[in-house]
Amino acid sequence: MKNSKHVGARVILGVALAGLTYAVTLNVLAGPEKSPISKQQDIASDSAKPKAQDCAAEVETLRKQSQRLRAEVDRLKAQVKELEKYKEIDYVRDLLMREEQRGEELQLKLLDVAEKSANLQSRLVAIDQQLSPENIERALAGVGSLRPEETREGARRRLVMERQGLLAQIQLTRQEQTRLQMSLQSADQSIQRLRLRLSEAIRN
Repeated sequence: MKNSKHVGARVILGVALAGLTYAVTLNVLAGPEKSPISKQQDIASDSAKPKAQDCAAEVETLRKQSQRLRAEVDRLKAQVKELEKYKEIDYVRDLLMREEQRGEELQLKLLDVAEKSANLQSRLVAIDQQLSPENIERALAGVGSLRPEETREGARRRLVMERQGLLAQIQLTRQEQTRLQMSLQSADQSIQRLRLRLSEAIRN
């Protein structure tokens, strides 16, 4: 009787050990059981993956937009530079035309003064000839006078006064001629500078 009881107990103990061994084996293979917090973190991590992908796509979109804006800004800068170039060309060309016109006007004035000076010089030569006593006598030969000496002296004084007036006018025309020549020289130099500036503006 005792032997049968010991055998039954051994069988029961063997079955229990076998069951326990099987349960431990399943637990090892399945891995440690995660806590509720770990499970929530895993769920949050899985839900965060699509959000991270969305952020990356948005950043890429913004990067492309920034590149397009930068290209547009560069294009606008190039257009502004081109407009400024043409503005500079028009400005310099306008200055050049004005200076050339001023030079032409100075040349015309210089010709007028030179012509006036030549006429005054011719009249001065004629008066110098008339002032000779022989020419005064010849000019008054057909004029009857009771006082020929006073008549000749009066004619001489008139010629002398006219000669002095001519000399004063000739001096003024010379001063005017000098002033116009200096202005014309300045205009020519300005024209040369503006032409050079215009060429550089067109070349650039």
